[in-house]
Amino acid sequence: MIKVQQKPCLQCGGVMTKVGSHSQKYWDERRKYCSFSCRNKARLWTNEMRMKGGLARSAGRNGLWKGGISKKYIQRFILKRDNSTCKKCGLQHDLIMVVDHIKPRRVSPELKYHPDNLQTLCPNCHAIKTLEDHKLYPQRWRNQFSKV
Repeated sequence: MIKVQQKPCLQCGGVMTKVGSHSQKYWDERRKYCSFSCRNKARLWTNEMRMKGGLARSAGRNGLWKGGISKKYIQRFILKRDNSTCKKCGLQHDLIMVVDHIKPRRVSPELKYHPDNLQTLCPNCHAIKTLEDHKLYPQRWRNQFSKV
């Protein structure tokens, strides 16, 4: 006669039945919960564990980290600073204004998010300035500024 081993789950109290593939050592020592959801419910998260988990995914260790500055935040700041007014022609409109770099990013990447290097332009002035930038700072070859 086969002996069926059973024991209660520590979280929900449901009855667990030993599966034939489980070793006796695993069943006796490690098997405490009937499912992953019960195991996760029973896990107690301390403040230290939360801090450690948060620090592991913050700052330079996250691939999406941009130095604590978001692009949308900078754009809103520049538009508010300039009252949504074009610096070249003086057109004032909230919805169509574009935030543009005075010195292009490929020429000075260190000034990418610096407020002194950003200005508000209307789409027409932005297109004209982009053409002027291409004439002033020609791109010699495709990866001219890449790191070797």
